[in-house]
Amino acid sequence: MLGHGQSDCEKPGLRAHGSNFQFFVDDTNQFVTTAKATVYPKMLPEGASEPPLIAMGISFGALVALNTILSMSKPLVWLFPTARLVPGVNFAGLTRDPEFLKDYMADPLNVTDNLTTLMAVQIDKGMKQLQTNPQVTDQNSVFCNVPLLVLQGTEDKVTSMRVVEEFMARVANKDKELKLFPGLFHCLWNEPEKEQVMEYASNWLNARFADTTQVSMSSSKL
Repeated sequence: MLGHGQSDCEKPGLRAHGSNFQFFVDDTNQFVTTAKATVYPKMLPEGASEPPLIAMGISFGALVALNTILSMSKPLVWLFPTARLVPGVNFAGLTRDPEFLKDYMADPLNVTDNLTTLMAVQIDKGMKQLQTNPQVTDQNSVFCNVPLLVLQGTEDKVTSMRVVEEFMARVANKDKELKLFPGLFHCLWNEPEKEQVMEYASNWLNARFADTTQVSMSSSKL
């Protein structure tokens, strides 16, 4: 994905930046298309039907995932689109696991600097698309026919629980669930109770895709 991990940057060497939120959606769609063309033929028996595609995103990735499903400006920003003026994540609020946080901060592929102003605007654009796209409230839309599970820690210091609850109340998905984990921070998969989170997600998936291979998550596989 553009500007993340070892992927190319839109501007050489500039990470935590993107001039158009749609680029992240396009990257995701391209990855899915490539996977279907290259991985599926090797994975599936000849003549087998295509398995269900499950999109999972964490934090910014969840925003990209939701907008990817929907896809099946300020003067200062445009003048200085790469200026790092916007605070990024409150890293102390990611998890209560000090060892994970230490590794996270030391990982050279993680961006610990501020976001660029244009990147912040594009993230805001992605959020507004979720607020205004008519598919979100149309029970007959493709989006609302997708089972939706949102996991949230009640002590999340990065994502607003109020905003998440308002979004879940508004979406018209026939099968939707907001699961709150008391006391947990933002990175649920890296909290001391991560096995509990993974077990809940596994059970939710298996209940909906019983005809496919059973899903089992554990911290040793992540």
